[in-house]
Amino acid sequence: MASEIDALLKMADKSIRGARLLFEDELYGFAVSRSYYTMFYLATAVANKRPEFFETQSCSRCLWSTFRQNEYFRP
Repeated sequence: MASEIDALLKMADKSIRGARLLFEDELYGFAVSRSYYTMFYLATAVANKRPEFFETQSCSRCLWSTFRQNEYFRP
């Protein structure tokens, strides 16, 4: 399981680096798409690490709750 999580984290890192390059080239729509996949890889890694969080709640609802608690995501 740890190697699967590591692989997902590496994919997330590559994906966000790609998003930054696309953004710098003013390819904003593609940058957003690549950023979406970054979050997908990270959410999948979290689900693999702590599957008990996702047995009774939807993944997106649980993750949103977690992210809202982080000061960087507050309005």
